[in-house]
Amino acid sequence: ASVDIEKTKGEADRIQVDDEVTITVTDGDTTKEYTITFVAIAEANLKLSELKYVADSSTTLSPSFHPDENNYLITIPASKRSTGFTIDPKAASSDATLIIKLGDVIQTKINNVYKFVNLTPGTHTVSIIVKVGDLENVYELTVLQKDAENTATLDTFIVRDQNNITYSSTTEILLPEEVNSYRMQAEFKENTISSVSFETLITSSTGMRDGTSGNFEKEKNLLNTFKYATAIEIAKGETHTITIHAIAEDGSEHEYEILIKRKKSSNTNLSKVEVIESTGTTNTINAVNGVYTYNVTNRNDIITINPIGVVGENQTITVYKDGNLVTGGNIDLNDLEEGIHEYEIKVIAQDGTSKSYSFNIVILSTDTTFKLEGIIFGEITPIFDLNSFTKTGNTFVLNVAIPYTINKLSIIVSATHTKAKVEKSGGVGDFSNSANTITGTLTFNSTAEQVLTFDIKVTAENTTVTENYSIQIKREAAKTVNTLESLTINDFEVNGFIKDTIPASFLGLTVLDPSVIASGSVFVKGEVTDGEKTTTVSYQYKKSTDTTYADGQSIKFDRGVTYDVRVIVTSQAGTTNTYYFQFIVASNNNKITGIQVLNDENIAYPLQFNETTTQYTINVTAQVTRVKLIVTTQDSSAKVISGVDSNGFISLNAAGLSTTVTVYAVSEAGTEGEKYQIIIARGSYRDINTIDTLVISHNGQELPINFNPLINNYKLRIDDSMDSFHILATLQDNGSYFQNGLRIFEETYTINSGETKDIIIVVTSEKGTTRTYKISVLRANNITEIEKVMVGDNTYLASQFVNNTLTLAAVEYSTNRLYVEVFTKKDSKATVTFTPSLMDGYWLLTKTGEIILTFEVTAQDKETKEKYYIKVHRKEPS
Repeated sequence: ASVDIEKTKGEADRIQVDDEVTITVTDGDTTKEYTITFVAIAEANLKLSELKYVADSSTTLSPSFHPDENNYLITIPASKRSTGFTIDPKAASSDATLIIKLGDVIQTKINNVYKFVNLTPGTHTVSIIVKVGDLENVYELTVLQKDAENTATLDTFIVRDQNNITYSSTTEILLPEEVNSYRMQAEFKENTISSVSFETLITSSTGMRDGTSGNFEKEKNLLNTFKYATAIEIAKGETHTITIHAIAEDGSEHEYEILIKRKKSSNTNLSKVEVIESTGTTNTINAVNGVYTYNVTNRNDIITINPIGVVGENQTITVYKDGNLVTGGNIDLNDLEEGIHEYEIKVIAQDGTSKSYSFNIVILSTDTTFKLEGIIFGEITPIFDLNSFTKTGNTFVLNVAIPYTINKLSIIVSATHTKAKVEKSGGVGDFSNSANTITGTLTFNSTAEQVLTFDIKVTAENTTVTENYSIQIKREAAKTVNTLESLTINDFEVNGFIKDTIPASFLGLTVLDPSVIASGSVFVKGEVTDGEKTTTVSYQYKKSTDTTYADGQSIKFDRGVTYDVRVIVTSQAGTTNTYYFQFIVASNNNKITGIQVLNDENIAYPLQFNETTTQYTINVTAQVTRVKLIVTTQDSSAKVISGVDSNGFISLNAAGLSTTVTVYAVSEAGTEGEKYQIIIARGSYRDINTIDTLVISHNGQELPINFNPLINNYKLRIDDSMDSFHILATLQDNGSYFQNGLRIFEETYTINSGETKDIIIVVTSEKGTTRTYKISVLRANNITEIEKVMVGDNTYLASQFVNNTLTLAAVEYSTNRLYVEVFTKKDSKATVTFTPSLMDGYWLLTKTGEIILTFEVTAQDKETKEKYYIKVHRKEPS
């Protein structure tokens, strides 16, 4: 037999819809024709599915890749020429091939990418050609490789003062007088400036000098902007010549010069006025009502008036007398008469503004005599004056001692000269401050004969001439017994009492045993030291909670109530001592017999209480935020102090910290017993959030998962025959928990055939941190085995495949197709694909010689695959 194939409709070298091919088969005298009409042709996919582009952030692909966009622009700065960019295109069709060209030169991959570096400046074209057969689609990348710029054009120069006010110019900036510092900002037209530095030349009234120099810092987000953020100080009247050196991208230097000037000072103020004496002593003179006044203390002196202006204001200051310049401000005080001498201080500012100030020199008196009077405090008639004293040198002694009944004197001391001053310079007494007349008081506080001495200093008007005087005044002695030799309450000595001594401010608490107090009242009795008859004793008492005392020695009491008692002892001299104490008729038992510490469930923590052991430590977990305290006392009237709340609980400090609780009992009498310290050590929250065991099973049979607590994600495939699975997860005893606070995660899940079910398990640590485990379970077979294959009229078992290849017997040339059917394992749910594809179940034999049919079995899990091959030899036509 012979076969003749001829295209009978359409162009000879291409196939289009409606084209026809006629196949004529001749076998002996028998001839049969077959006509094939092309009704549809699958369109070739000539697009890219992906274009991976890698470059520095300054080298971008525009626009972003899209399969339907064929033209792109890449701009490479000169600085990125050596790094360039790389691409890795992927064709959408597996039938397509890719050709990459730079211009007309085909490129090859380097390390699995196409790399383009060190391109010559200019425009280049990178072509990505997607070919399927004779069809092709071209993606073009236009690459603009920039050359280094050689310009650095200063566009804007900005100065910011200390208040962030801006001034802008590229030639000269004039700053107001109040500006004292500035910062700089330079903005260029180019974004490619490499660096900017500067140097400063300062011009002032004293000449020229070098100033600050340094480097500008480039702004991160503004490539054309450079800043010098450090403040540069500028004095009034100064000119700063700023020379800027800008380095262009190609390394060339470009220089700019800007003048920054600050206005001259108009300040005519004085910071201070000094008078320098010949001894070197410097006196600062303060103006009063606009006039500076210097009071002369030493007429045999030559002084210098030294007015000082404001630092940095460049003022000119001179001194004049009656319009005549006082050279150097020097004045001989010997030439001046007593009285006021007027001078002028003239200040000329840097800008020529002037102001005058008045300066007076005053020659003062040297008189240091004084007067004195003594008056009984509270009265107005003097009982002595300076004539009542005997003077020895500069010491004045009062001739006659004053009576003991006078406890306090008012003293008046006056300087004779109205402008001289007197002041207390030592000794006793409270006196007013230095003045022409001062007043003071002397208080006598001794029961013995007492001499009070105070010193005064009289300063003459000229303040340099002074005289010191000592004044002595004597007072008679008096009896001063004001102590007790005994103090009792119901014949019991008061606690803390010491006989014949001045008492402490509080003697303490005297506790009286209720069993020995016969009636409902007690009696207080005090006896004076040595039985001194001139000393009086009075008694006062009250409840401690009251505010008012009652008088008397006999006190009615309530049991358990504290009373305050004052026994006041007054001497002949009027001096008093007060014996202050408290008493209570109450039990003094303050013993603790038991301490328990319990949790919220009223379960006691281990604590073996012993009266002689004062410190205990209890360890609790981090979750415990409070504990209950139960304390028992030997005497029911004692009160327990422990710091518990109204429900008997102690709130604990934060996890990881200890809480110290002090427990003691206060007796009915108010005395404190032994203090016990309980340290409750609260553990730290543990930060463990891992699963201890994880078991996945089906019908009791454990499935392999290879669980590791530190691995969070798992994938498990189960056979399609399994319609459910069971998960059991457990935790260690470390405070961690699953969702809803559970300690065990256990759940059974149903799953459909081919379904992937994601199980999320979240573990939260005691500290609150979480870990999420994800288990993806796929129900699908992984069977790729076949049962048999039918080829033509014959059936072949899987065992007849050798190395997955079935070799058939040769067929005649007249056999141009074979029926093929593959039978997979029963219930495997695998799928089969053929290469080349079958036509209605037939394998078309389109050539002679060895022909191979490949079929691939894909398991239900979509991942497991196996390829098989069928070989047949088709003979040549005879």
